[in-house]
Amino acid sequence: MQVNDPNPIFERHRIEVRHVGGNHAPDSTVVAVPDSGVLLLGDCFYPPPYHLREPGPAGEEIDLPQITALVAEGFDWYVDSHSPPWRPPFS
Repeated sequence: MQVNDPNPIFERHRIEVRHVGGNHAPDSTVVAVPDSGVLLLGDCFYPPPYHLREPGPAGEEIDLPQITALVAEGFDWYVDSHSPPWRPPFS
């Protein structure tokens, strides 16, 4: 078995793959492309899958502390799995 570098360089762009966990899935990761100012979020801040949600409105909420912390990192663009790319409101 070989363990590869988790931060390879692809055609002049360094990427960083980070485990962030979250309510949607404990194995959620994000991919940062720092020199492009982009953070790929996937589903990390979304509510848990339907079959794992608590009943009521609380089960439908996004993980606000997690997305707040990720946006505070200061990337120019954020790309999640269910929306067009977006910029933070204070950029």
